[in-house]
Amino acid sequence: MKIKRLRFQAFGPYMQAQDIDFFALNNHHLFLLRGATGAGKTVILDALTYALYGKSSGGDRGEFELMRTKGAKDDLDTYVNVCFIVQGKQYEFERRIQVKHKRNKET
Repeated sequence: MKIKRLRFQAFGPYMQAQDIDFFALNNHHLFLLRGATGAGKTVILDALTYALYGKSSGGDRGEFELMRTKGAKDDLDTYVNVCFIVQGKQYEFERRIQVKHKRNKET
C-alpha cells in the first residue's frame, strides 16, 4: 500500500483543512515527522488511522468524535480522508462528523 494523500479538518489541534501529499515524498524512501512536543505530529498519524480503521494510532486517545477540534464552529465539519494505492488500484476512505441541531437547538 502506498499512501497518496491525507486530508483532514477540525481534527485535533488543526482547525483549518490540511492536505498532505505523500507522493511529493515519493523519491525518498524514508521521511521524518519532526516538531516540538505538542506540535501535532501524532495527530497526523491518528488522522491516517482513523480514516483507515476508525480508531486512533494509540489506544488511549478515544473515539473519533473526541478528536474534533474544541473551538470548531458547528457549521465546520470534522473529517479525515485518505487516498492510497494497492496493486495499481486507487482507494479513498473518509470519515466525517457533522454537527446536527435538534429543534431546541441542542447539538
